[in-house]
Amino acid sequence: MTTVSCPDRAEPALADSRVLLVCPETFDYHRLLHDELRALGAEVDMFAEPLERTRLAVVRRLGPQRLEAHKDVFRRKVLASAAKSQYDHVVVIRGEFLNRATCQELRRLQPRARLVSYQWDPLACFDYRSMIDCFDQVTSFDRADCQALGLRYMPLFYSHNYAKWRHAAGTPRWDLSFVGTLHSDRWQIALKLAEQAQEAGLSIFFYIYMKWSSYLKQAWIQRIIPRRVPFLSLRIMSTARLEELVGQSRAVVDINKPEQTGLTIRTLETLGAGRKLITTNAQIRLEPFYSPNMVDVIDRHKPRLDADFVRSRPGKIEIDGQRIDNWLLDLLGEKALMLQSSTDSHHSTKLPR
Repeated sequence: MTTVSCPDRAEPALADSRVLLVCPETFDYHRLLHDELRALGAEVDMFAEPLERTRLAVVRRLGPQRLEAHKDVFRRKVLASAAKSQYDHVVVIRGEFLNRATCQELRRLQPRARLVSYQWDPLACFDYRSMIDCFDQVTSFDRADCQALGLRYMPLFYSHNYAKWRHAAGTPRWDLSFVGTLHSDRWQIALKLAEQAQEAGLSIFFYIYMKWSSYLKQAWIQRIIPRRVPFLSLRIMSTARLEELVGQSRAVVDINKPEQTGLTIRTLETLGAGRKLITTNAQIRLEPFYSPNMVDVIDRHKPRLDADFVRSRPGKIEIDGQRIDNWLLDLLGEKALMLQSSTDSHHSTKLPR
């Protein structure tokens, strides 16, 4: 059994506040943001863009006009809510379903609200430039985009469910783990690291996810990937299982897309859990929370695993500012709260290995 103690959350600093939240329906992160805003005391109206649904994929194939009509239905719902309620904050995460006209109308309908936008994809994946001047502040996880556009840089967050693992007692079950969707050169890098880990006698858990429709298209029609890839699964891992896997690992592998400079959310989740990180993204060296005792940057073209790094004791890391409650307060421009000490421990639960 592994004992896990949970640090306190920030106080409900958003009590009596109303928030309009627009964000992508990506894994469970939209629910996490919604629930944390409520935990901070806010009343929240959320509109989640259904980016992962099969229906949207079908609409995209029907052409740009049908896709625009589909998005317009979503926009009208958002504006209808903004027309009948007064909000203190309007928060747009990514905002692919919105457009400049919608953002301008949000500004007109909510003259007293603070409008903020957060981009967790690079500009190359979603061009949001036409909407920038509609917001009081636009923030991005991509340092290069921020420098090019004059935006505020802000890395992603991690949840309380990861933070609690920093107080876990006991021996992790796995020496090295990796969970990620199959894209670019990710699976080749992952397999090389898995082979090196096994040769070094390290225990591993690797899980490469791919949608079944993409698998059939690429493996059987385009012949891009082998029909059988080790560690490949067509079923997405649950959020609870992923949290436990990270917490039960000595080190976690992160392989970003080649064109992406922003830190993945797995980076923050791993470090937030007090686990070591092995990453292909050298940009992490620029972060105030970077520590060579906790982060090993590898060359994606010649990935080499440092088994001694994995086996060594983890060091301390100052990353409370990225915990989701503090992250949200920072994003909203609220007064910063005193961060909870990583040594605080008031509640204890036992989780199975």
